[in-house]
Amino acid sequence: MLFNSLLGQASGILPTPQARCAAAALPQHPARNTNEEEYIMNKDQVKGRVTAAAGKVKEAFGKMTGNRQTQVAGILKKDIGKTQAAYGDVKADIKKAE
Repeated sequence: MLFNSLLGQASGILPTPQARCAAAALPQHPARNTNEEEYIMNKDQVKGRVTAAAGKVKEAFGKMTGNRQTQVAGILKKDIGKTQAAYGDVKADIKKAE
């Protein structure tokens, strides 16, 4: 029913009253609180988390293939990424405190 009402709107046909009631019964998202600060990650946080994720994948690939050298390289890359993300977190905390 709801799909038909959406399809009707797209084709220029008005939806039926039943479809409008069904759409009105759907939960609405609450308005965003504008007083809350949005959290934006800095470059070090992003790069660190991406590097950590890549390391985790590399570690899993090493385990899957039985290649110990790839597994260890993945563990090291994951730890480097975690360290860089932690550095970015500290930078963000310092910036927030200013």
